[in-house]
Amino acid sequence: MKIVYLLLFSSLILSGNQERPVNPPTKPKAPATPAIPVPDPAPVPAKPVVIAPDFHHEVRGILESTCISCHGADSQKGGLRLDTLAYMKKGGDSGPALIPGNKEESILLERIHLPADDEEIMPPKNGPLSAQDKDILDRWVGTGATWPKGVQLKEISERELVLRNKSKNKQLVSIAAYPKSITLKTQEDFNSVVLVATYSDDVTRDVTFESSMWLENSAIADFRDKILYPKQQGETKLLAEFEDKRIEVPVVVTEPTVPRPVSFKLDVMPVFMKAGCNTGSCHGSARGQDRFMLSLFGYDPEGDHYRITREQGTRRINLAIPEESMLVEKAIGTVPHSGGKLFGKESRHWKTLVDWLKDGANEDPKDIAKPTNIELFPPSALLEGEGATQQMTVLAHYSDGTTRDVTPLT
Repeated sequence: MKIVYLLLFSSLILSGNQERPVNPPTKPKAPATPAIPVPDPAPVPAKPVVIAPDFHHEVRGILESTCISCHGADSQKGGLRLDTLAYMKKGGDSGPALIPGNKEESILLERIHLPADDEEIMPPKNGPLSAQDKDILDRWVGTGATWPKGVQLKEISERELVLRNKSKNKQLVSIAAYPKSITLKTQEDFNSVVLVATYSDDVTRDVTFESSMWLENSAIADFRDKILYPKQQGETKLLAEFEDKRIEVPVVVTEPTVPRPVSFKLDVMPVFMKAGCNTGSCHGSARGQDRFMLSLFGYDPEGDHYRITREQGTRRINLAIPEESMLVEKAIGTVPHSGGKLFGKESRHWKTLVDWLKDGANEDPKDIAKPTNIELFPPSALLEGEGATQQMTVLAHYSDGTTRDVTPLT
């Protein structure tokens, strides 16, 4: 045991006498490389906010004063109408006039930005548009081409545009629609609508084409070009809005599938009167015109019917091919006519004559209804300023209690 303790003691002494390792001298640290500052990212420029123009106060005046004369209800150059959004999107021979939200593909914008000497620039007359007007249309299409419900545009003169803008400084008191109620009985019935605004100074304005109009139930009737046509039996309402005013017109359709025979006295002779055929300077003169005579202003309907259907055999009418009747072809100008072209093919008057011939060019029964009186709508108007206009609706009342819109015949 003593030997073991001695060995342990000796080892402890030896380990205590060993030299401890000396750490190598510390090298001085190199100075730290200064950090290169990283610049802040450049701010992304905000996209300019495009403000949509107001349709009524900015857009419609441009379209109505420069576009609708060539591309409206009465004329469609290139098969194009621009008086409603639906027609614009449908387009004409060159495709859609506009695609809402897509300026690059909208032909309307392409045409207004053409050089002034380009044959396809729009508008071809009184153009090109000003830079301000182009910007308005650019922003309008680019922001979605907002078009208020039930709005249809109409050609307007510069003078009428001035009067319209002047009215914006007046207080609108009320609006009224005429007729106040509408009944469409047969398949051929129709009724035009007039909307009149009255201001605090009692001045009235025709706002038919400045207002929004639509049917509560479009399955009952069709409403186009501010005229109502029957579709199916029932009742609905025509709603009209102008600025902050709104009114309703009751609409009743009774027998929309029942055809109304074309009457010589009530339909055909009024066409002659409208076209001026039976006036003293034409076929209504004492000697007639070009070997064809009609009674002056239609005072002898039986005699007129005989002269049209019996004189000179089938020279004037062709019941086999009514469209090729001389009576029709002279009126539309497809054959020489000393009175010139009176109306167009497929027009309402053309259709009246052709349908009468298709039915056999019959004479009216003895008990045919007679007109008893007519009404003009609006019943009164107070217009202000040169160039102010008011369209009218003329309603005829007959002895059998029926009524008809005869505006196109007046």
